Amino acid sequence: MLKITLNQQDNFKEKVMYLNPNLFFLIKDGQFVVWDYLHHTQFTLEPDYMERLRLWGEGKIESLSTIDRELEEAKLIAKEPFIQQE
Repeated sequence: MLKITLNQQDNFKEKVMYLNPNLFFLIKDGQFVVWDYLHHTQFTLEPDYMERLRLWGEGKIESLSTIDRELEEAKLIAKEPFIQQE
């Protein structure tokens, strides 16, 4: 499970986001596809969204963005750990 810590300077609270460990990534017909195999959902991501996931994975996020809220709504990242299938 990849845990990402984010320190927000405006309120000094530590924020943690988790990447969904149930994801597969595929480039098909020039599009970036993310498949959540646990929830059986698929998304085609725009480059900015894919870049944002990459930055979360590297722990290089300094502040939350609108994209992060959308990624969270799609259950690609979350504030709580995901259930990982075995």
